[in-house]
Amino acid sequence: MKLFKFIITAVLVLMAFAVNAADNDTTRRKLKAAAIISLNSNGIASIPAFSLDKPALIATLSLTKNRFSYEPVLGYGLEMKPWFIDNWVNYKIINKTRFELRAGINFSTFFTPVRISDTAVLKAERYFAYTITGIYKFTPATFLTLA
Repeated sequence: MKLFKFIITAVLVLMAFAVNAADNDTTRRKLKAAAIISLNSNGIASIPAFSLDKPALIATLSLTKNRFSYEPVLGYGLEMKPWFIDNWVNYKIINKTRFELRAGINFSTFFTPVRISDTAVLKAERYFAYTITGIYKFTPATFLTLA
């Protein structure tokens, strides 16, 4: 429950940063913040072995400044037990109007329920993922992504 309160507080702080950044008009590059909270009906994960197979709550945060971005993704089951935590750090190698090329690394933790002598505990497993992503923008709202 403490972690849930921390997540809600972090989302509210990020929203305050986003509002402050929008009000402050300067010529230097600003820190951009965004947050998305979604409800997933089946707990599908990007790696099939890590799927939850039941409804889940997923919070995606984004902090971007210049070419760097930090995008943590937090996944929880509806009973508020952690499912996964992704920590994406991205760098825009090419940043043109119609084309973007990004390189990123993900420091991730996946939680699995395990029984130890009639006691249920969560086992944390860590893994790393790397990506190079190309994004071609046909229009501001239409784009093609290759990862």
